[in-house]
Amino acid sequence: MYTVKTILIFVFFAHAVSCRVLLKQIVEEAKRSIHDALCVVRNLVKDSRIVYGGGASEIACAVAVGQHADKVQLTYLSYHR
Repeated sequence: MYTVKTILIFVFFAHAVSCRVLLKQIVEEAKRSIHDALCVVRNLVKDSRIVYGGGASEIACAVAVGQHADKVQLTYLSYHR
């Protein structure tokens, strides 16, 4: 039979284990982030040219399409009036 004390110890132990696992994952992610940053610096030292990433080309295309759409929309509205 479980007592309240046994249940509290089990809950505390489970909480401590989950916190330890979570902290381990955070530390591992921080290590990967630092490694990635150091690789970026190393690559920039080797070759200072930059290729934009992270959605930069998609944003540039969206801006160009938006600017063109403003012109087309005005033509479309004036045609149907």
